[in-house]
Amino acid sequence: MVAYANKQHTQGHGNNRGSTFNDNGSGPLHLGPTDCFYTLDITSERTKVKGYCTFGDPDGDLIFTDFRGASTAEGYLEGMHDVDAGTGKYSGIQGTMTFKCKFSGNNGELQCTQRLDYKLP
Repeated sequence: MVAYANKQHTQGHGNNRGSTFNDNGSGPLHLGPTDCFYTLDITSERTKVKGYCTFGDPDGDLIFTDFRGASTAEGYLEGMHDVDAGTGKYSGIQGTMTFKCKFSGNNGELQCTQRLDYKLP
């Protein structure tokens, strides 16, 4: 949803839902749900986003993050998640997750590559 727009500047908010896939075909968060909400700020020079995500696994355990990112000259959206907390097997988790996304559809769909670096107590 766009909250403000003119020819030079757009601000808004939205959400993304999807699933994660681990390149190995198994592991943390493989085939788990994701749910993110964000704010955005767009000018002719760049796009910036900030938001929060919940990543889950098939067992129902969750990881909570906050993120920020910006557009690149190559047309990607890149940034970093800070891991805030987790439930179940992820209780006490600490770490970061980098992301690099490209738009892949006509309705704002994203295809993202992410790397979660974490430690558990």
